[in-house]
Amino acid sequence: MSAHVPINFHQCRFRRALPMLLLAVASSLAGCLFEAPVDPTQEALDDNLIGAWRCLPSNPELDDETATFIVAEARDRVYSVSIEVEGEAPDRYEAHRSRIGDASYLNVRDLATNAPDKPWTLARYSYLLPDVLQVQLVEDDRLKPADLSPAALRQAIEDGRADEFFGDYCVCVRAQGVP
Repeated sequence: MSAHVPINFHQCRFRRALPMLLLAVASSLAGCLFEAPVDPTQEALDDNLIGAWRCLPSNPELDDETATFIVAEARDRVYSVSIEVEGEAPDRYEAHRSRIGDASYLNVRDLATNAPDKPWTLARYSYLLPDVLQVQLVEDDRLKPADLSPAALRQAIEDGRADEFFGDYCVCVRAQGVP
């Protein structure tokens, strides 16, 4: 049986260590990977994403903490995303939706003033049920040098190689009673 590696709910800073239980993921998931979005095309917003989501890491342990993802419309075709974990300041991102092949993707940009030189990453999402969301992220250790540019990764995804690059990140359930 493989050892459980808890996940850090932060990508880029999204990868920053949480209290001890989330620390180990920093080694298994890298920070932001790109200087520009993988797909600059901004599709119409998926209105079902807007709202609050309670999220657990993929393959959680019984005592893993949850995070709250707050997704709102920032402006036309752009989401604002806040990731909140109890006891920590929220992390803020912007994202725009893309369709590459048959899948939906989010090009996510870290808004921190100390954001890295490469503030963009790519997330793939799908609905397991109407109010249950699965999120996968590009993992840098799965990228070959030839796939490291946004254009090269997009082409590889278009060529049907997406599963080579994405790892499970979290599963979220729509939060009820949130204003």
